[in-house]
Amino acid sequence: MARWLQGKLVFHHEALESIMKKIARIYDVQVVWTDEQAKSVTFNGSVNRTKKLATVLNFFRKTGEVDFKVEGKTITISSKRK
Repeated sequence: MARWLQGKLVFHHEALESIMKKIARIYDVQVVWTDEQAKSVTFNGSVNRTKKLATVLNFFRKTGEVDFKVEGKTITISSKRK
């Protein structure tokens, strides 16, 4: 069975820009980028689509690569890379 049918968002060396497009659809939010560099950060793993948005974003935040600010239905994304 495909993982998306099991309620998982799975990514293999996928750019955050692509991942956030999926998250925007799933959670009905808009994404704003303050740093173009953040779009190209890649991730491997999976998250459960039934989790709260904050939990999903924390999965990516814990890498230390990117940060998120959520205001209403808008997510602002910045890079932590120097």
